[in-house]
Order: sequence, then C-alpha cells, then structure tokens
Amino acid sequence: MHPLLAILEDAAEGRFPSPDGTVEVLAPDGTGYLSVTALTGRAFVLADVHPAELSARGADGFGGALAPDVPRWLAGPDGVIGSVDVVLTTRARASSGVRAPTIGHADAAAHASA
Repeated sequence: MHPLLAILEDAAEGRFPSPDGTVEVLAPDGTGYLSVTALTGRAFVLADVHPAELSARGADGFGGALAPDVPRWLAGPDGVIGSVDVVLTTRARASSGVRAPTIGHADAAAHASA
C-alpha cells in the first residue's frame, strides 16, 4: 500500500496531518506517476526529488507546492501536467444504500472533464 493511501484513509476518518506547512516527499506510485497532493497546511509530493530542491522552488504546505512553477519543474521540459483537482474522501455508510463506482486509473482519463 502506498503511504499516500494511508494518509487519505486517515483523512476520511477525520485524522489529518499536522498543518505545519511542511512538504513530505514520497515515492511515485506503482505506475510511476508523479503528483502533488495538498491538505490543509500540509503537502505530499510523489516524486524522486530531494525536499531541499522543492523548498528552493517555493514548495510548502500552505499552497506553495501547487504553485505553477513546482508542477512544471516536476514534469520537466517534455512532461505533461494533468490538472489541479479536488479529492474528496469519506467512509461508506452501510445504511446509505448508495454505492459509489470505483474508477481505476486506466478508466479515470475517460471520466476526466475537459
């Protein structure tokens, strides 16, 4: 399990990381995708970079990690930047009777908005 999944699962339970403004560098996911995920006062960058390099480019947990220059630098001159989006997470409630569909990464592009 990727460490970011545990962070998002904790958030779904109402347990959030300390909003101390830090950026935590994690390994890219199993597909090699890089990403920046920000919660209130904390950011997580999935990339093979040194935290000092991110800091030198203005990355912080207060929005700096999502500033345009940071994803551009992570993507490199030939890279593609997807989008800045929101991730909402919660635990399913057995009494709701509603089941959300699971969209795998390969299917996500087909469901992305233009």
